Amino acid sequence: MNLPITLRLGKTDEAHRTSGRLGKPWAVVHDNQRIPSLRRLYMTATPRLWQLGEGSEGAPGELVASMEDDPGGPFGARCYTLTLSEAIGRGVCAPYQVVCVDITDTEVQAARLLGAGGRSDEVRGARLAALQAALLKASSEEGFRRTLVFHHLVREAEAFAAGLGGVAAQLHAADPGLYPESVWADWLCGEHKAGRRRRVLGEFAAGTARWWRRVFWAR
Repeated sequence: MNLPITLRLGKTDEAHRTSGRLGKPWAVVHDNQRIPSLRRLYMTATPRLWQLGEGSEGAPGELVASMEDDPGGPFGARCYTLTLSEAIGRGVCAPYQVVCVDITDTEVQAARLLGAGGRSDEVRGARLAALQAALLKASSEEGFRRTLVFHHLVREAEAFAAGLGGVAAQLHAADPGLYPESVWADWLCGEHKAGRRRRVLGEFAAGTARWWRRVFWAR
């Protein structure tokens, strides 16, 4: 016996992924026939507004779900906005800075990774060392105490964390006034269990002014 199911409240996080063409799979959450709900709560940090025309998602005449503040639209009226500055002021988000590190040495630029020898240990190792030095230099100049770095490959996150202490020691020996004598670094990936995550992130949060803290996270 099939019983009708009605959801009283449907919640969609990262809701911008459901914007765009109403015919795409993720847009099914807007369809009350397929996913019935009395209320829907959409949450996102990156709302997307779509307009039909050149460069938009969808062909002219096609229904498109845009995230305008529209009570009659698929996303409805905006109920609340929490800005980043307000979230930082409340202690919900940590204050942060974004620094873009530019490596000018052609031997270790990202373009080398696309060449025939780009996957060799020599090329990737040289680039990793350059990135470690660049991170330490940027952190010293900007006064960072904690840094969270993302890597595409798990092995590179692990290698980055393992070798950072040695790079820091060499830089400190060359310029002790700018670089710290030691740093703390560890890494995490999606396969790590909750216990390790709690330990590493706890140590990251407990950093002192004398030690820099780094967590290298692989997707």
